[in-house]
Amino acid sequence: MSSPSASTPEATFAPGRVIGARFAVERVHGTDTIGTLIAARDQKTKKAVLLRIPASTLFATPQAAEVLRNEIRVATTTTHKHLASVFGTGADAGARFVASEWLASGQTLASLVQSKREAGDPFVLREACAMIAQICDALAPLHARNGAHGALRPAAIHVTDAGIKVDEVGLARAVLRTSGPAVFGEDALQFIAPELRQGPAEPTVAADVFGLGGALYAVLCLRSPSEHFLPPSQAHPEGTPELDAILMRCLAPSPADRYASAHDLRAALAPYVSPPAAASTEVDVDVDVDIPLSVAPAALATAPRPSIPKAPPSPRIEMGAPPAIGQRISLHEDFRASAISLVPDGPMAPTPSAQVDLGGLLKKITENDAPRWMAQKDGLDHGPFSGRELVELIAKGDVLGDHGLLNMDTGERRKVVEWPDYTEFVEQHRLKTAALAETRAIAQSAKTESRGNVAKFIVAGAVVFGILLILGVFLYTRQAEQSQQVAMNDLADLYAAGDVQIEGAAGILPDPPRGSGRRTGGGGGGRRISGAGGRSYEDAMNEAVDMGDATRSGGEGRLSPAQVAGVMNGQINSMFGCVSSELRGGRSIGRVRIDMAIAGSGQVIGSSVRAGSPEFQRCIQGRVASIHFPSFGAPRMGASYSFDASQ
Repeated sequence: MSSPSASTPEATFAPGRVIGARFAVERVHGTDTIGTLIAARDQKTKKAVLLRIPASTLFATPQAAEVLRNEIRVATTTTHKHLASVFGTGADAGARFVASEWLASGQTLASLVQSKREAGDPFVLREACAMIAQICDALAPLHARNGAHGALRPAAIHVTDAGIKVDEVGLARAVLRTSGPAVFGEDALQFIAPELRQGPAEPTVAADVFGLGGALYAVLCLRSPSEHFLPPSQAHPEGTPELDAILMRCLAPSPADRYASAHDLRAALAPYVSPPAAASTEVDVDVDVDIPLSVAPAALATAPRPSIPKAPPSPRIEMGAPPAIGQRISLHEDFRASAISLVPDGPMAPTPSAQVDLGGLLKKITENDAPRWMAQKDGLDHGPFSGRELVELIAKGDVLGDHGLLNMDTGERRKVVEWPDYTEFVEQHRLKTAALAETRAIAQSAKTESRGNVAKFIVAGAVVFGILLILGVFLYTRQAEQSQQVAMNDLADLYAAGDVQIEGAAGILPDPPRGSGRRTGGGGGGRRISGAGGRSYEDAMNEAVDMGDATRSGGEGRLSPAQVAGVMNGQINSMFGCVSSELRGGRSIGRVRIDMAIAGSGQVIGSSVRAGSPEFQRCIQGRVASIHFPSFGAPRMGASYSFDASQ
């Protein structure tokens, strides 16, 4: 066998060569459209890494190199279990390199789709949609930082033992900004948004939604969008017209016509997604690299393929410790094998509630709030959530103190109760739960005692026994109510003040038949209450109006469920007075549904409330009547909004 030519990657990056005074080359892993892929080992952490050496024509100018540095800087501080971790960038003999996570198992989604196609073996629908949902989850922290991948395509998505891994984070965006999409090759262009195909451009969230649509089409139809188009309802045995509509919205030529976010697409796919299997979220390298480099002599000995040792459990990070995983360090600092200091395990003792300002804690949590928290329960990661959303979940008992909680900005994972900002909210929920348990125990005790008293005092007379029983039950019940009220006071005050926000769900209700006039029957199955809110939903929707141009199905534009939910979520604090009055009156509410008739001007012209007492319904109607939605083209529309008022 002849030796490698001096111009080949194998000769240039021979085993043993040290790149960046830190990474020892083990072998050339291959090449792609961007450049050369090197399997290397970090000499400080002894862990395997992937080095990407972009082609010399890329990032050759100081301006382009600075774009790469800035994009990689953002990527190193953006973490998610379905993002391939990025560790940093550097220069070696004038050539740039990017260090990232070594993916030791699996294959690219492009390869998997091709093998499925050749075997005639389509993905199970739920598995296919679950993969796209994982990509949506991975993009959430990136989009929260006003970033975007820009070049999502099956070749940049890996299917590993740990689930989906999105690769080229930061690097793809830098390529698009400096050189344009042609670098990725002809096959990739079909997955890149039309607005990015002409040359260098700034990637957006809308461009990522288009890429998600391309990946969805690939896994459902086992083909590229450049081939003869077949909708999923025809190409997949489980495809439906609803999936066709989801796909076409993702692939809309105009960015404004696509889903507004990856989160919205994930919500649309939710009915088709099965829960993903639990996967490790440990990161193999915990330092960032951006250093001037000198070239060490190349060694001639061959080296084995890198292997990934199992990462240890994530330790807690003490306040005031050195920079955490993913944070950048000064060029003048020595690299550390670990940028954390350990503290003893065990939950932090909560401060007594009387000494804690819950409102102040909530204000602190919601400063610079962003969806950076992943909660782990039942072996699965849920989120990402903002700080405010996390408080709501704790208050409702959906997230408990012993559940795991990951800060995606730092990579730090602890139990919820061990995060100081959330300890008191966990304690408040514990008190509430304990008070409810005490109420049940007291009621059971009253029943037990009543049976015992009957046995002991039946001879003494039913009248005396009845008096004692009534008095005992009254005292016990009174005590239980007082205990529960004390435990709920702090959270009830926050709800009444509007400091804790609840998100509800919205839907669009069908129009009455065209040309229908006023009818006397009530629709919707609920009581029609008139009062401060004016007309009911049924009366407003049954009043005859001009439904518009029949050729456009009377549409002329309507609000989407997301728009309705956005407005109502922003106004729901105004309804807590109604909720509080109902609960303090001893009446349970549960799930509240509000059906609204909305005029084209955005004004609510009628509403019906499907829960609670007549007084509660009139109170909610009065609040809804003052809410104003964005205007739209149709004369009117029906919408439904629901939220949980069981706190």
